[in-house]
Amino acid sequence: MPTRDQAKEMASDVDDKKRELGASKTTMERLREELKKRQSELSKITTLDEKIELELRSLRAKMATMKAELEVYEDLDALRTQSETTTAELK
Repeated sequence: MPTRDQAKEMASDVDDKKRELGASKTTMERLREELKKRQSELSKITTLDEKIELELRSLRAKMATMKAELEVYEDLDALRTQSETTTAELK
């Protein structure tokens, strides 16, 4: 059987361990919340990355179309000829 001093020391140890357990539980809960937050941020970043890639593809396609149109409009003589032909046909 433990002595009175040993019992007090054991009770004190139990109290310390309970405080440590409480602190550990609080830390674990805080870390779980932080994990949820970071996972949500990662999901948003991934979605944003996909949207940016889609937008880049769209812009590249528009640039290709504009370059093709630019080649047509650079040839002013051909445009004048085409315009004159169209005007003559409409009269």
